[in-house]
Amino acid sequence: MPKYIIHIGPPKTGSKYLQSMLFHARDTLRASGINYPDNWWTRPDQITHDPLFRLLREKRFDEVKEGFQRINSTDSRIVVLSCEAFENLTPEQFDALRDSIGKHPVDIVYYCRRWCERIPSAWKQTIKTGLFSTFPEFYMASIRHPKFSGFINTSLIWATIARHFGRKSLKLVSYNALREKNIDLFRHFAETFLDWRGETNVRKEQILDNHSPNTFDTEILRALNWIDHDAVGRTRPNMHIKLGVMRSAIDTRVLEELMADDIGTVELSDGAEAFRVAWKEMNEYADCLVPKTFFRKKPFELRAASIPYVRGNYLLKEGAMPELRGLYKRLDETRCDVPDLI
Repeated sequence: MPKYIIHIGPPKTGSKYLQSMLFHARDTLRASGINYPDNWWTRPDQITHDPLFRLLREKRFDEVKEGFQRINSTDSRIVVLSCEAFENLTPEQFDALRDSIGKHPVDIVYYCRRWCERIPSAWKQTIKTGLFSTFPEFYMASIRHPKFSGFINTSLIWATIARHFGRKSLKLVSYNALREKNIDLFRHFAETFLDWRGETNVRKEQILDNHSPNTFDTEILRALNWIDHDAVGRTRPNMHIKLGVMRSAIDTRVLEELMADDIGTVELSDGAEAFRVAWKEMNEYADCLVPKTFFRKKPFELRAASIPYVRGNYLLKEGAMPELRGLYKRLDETRCDVPDLI
């Protein structure tokens, strides 16, 4: 009877690195009875279990159950599933997932990252998807109702997991503690949850790095997203994808010089009053923290950071908008044969 290890992120906690390692090491892991299943994948570039999430969201529960029946019939010792979006499943969909897994034991692995790092990183991720809010706008929206927001008060997500899989299934790991102790995320995951201490032959170039762009690139992309939304009437990731492909051939020095005098900062403190109730409720799950990965039995150490961003005044300077519109035209008219363009 295989044991299930379900990694659900959340976003901006090293998930792409972990998923890349699990995907490219799957033959080595399989030799030790560890299965990173491909049952729901339909494209060669898929390395996560997002397709399973979509089946659950679309309520195609018979297909979900059929896939798990095939997995459960193997001689696997451990089955690993990884999808950041699992945290967004409804109670009905969690029930369907639990029912499809059956009576097999389950551990749900969730990484905790401090707010002063995760909030700006999440903002940059939304810019990659095609949105165009400024950082102050994103930050204020994030803390508007923090007690009731799973993005801030992650105990809401943990409570849902505990209801459907049992509190003992919830395994909380401090992402910050691993980083600060220079503990490799995959090595810790493999040793702690897979009981595997072998070596992989995964090459550096095989690892997906979902790094955050710098301050200037973030603002350029944010502005391009606004122009694109104005042109097509919807948000899409095209600007991020094309800019990523063509970045080395694009000279943005003019824009960067215009932005240089318009850098602002937001002081973001984990100890701010806005986070107080969420922090209290999250610490009620201290019993779920995985040993040796937390700070004084807390999900993370409270800290503060100055978050830089480009204010919008530079857009009023001569040449700024023509430069951005010229760059947009170049990107929009360039054909790129890459996935996910809309």
